Amino acid sequence: MNSLKPNSIGLAVWQQMLDDTKALLHAPIAHHRELVHLAYELRDTHAVDDAALADMLELSSAALEYAQEIQLEPSQEGAA
Repeated sequence: MNSLKPNSIGLAVWQQMLDDTKALLHAPIAHHRELVHLAYELRDTHAVDDAALADMLELSSAALEYAQEIQLEPSQEGAA
C-alpha cells in the first residue's frame, strides 16, 4: 500500500516540474503557466496553504526570469 497521499504526490510533481531545467528552457512561458496552474490546484485541494502558494508562485516567477535571462545571453555576447 502506498503511504503517500495524492496531495503529497501533487506537491512532488510540482517540485519535479520546477527542477526540470530542460523543459523550462525549451518553453519558458508554457512551463511557467503549468507551474502556476498546478500551484493553484494544490492550494485549492488544500495540499498547501496560502503562504506555501505564495512561495510556489515566487519560485515559478524566478524560474521564468532565469530562463528568459539564459535565452538573452547569446545575443548579449554578440553585441559586446
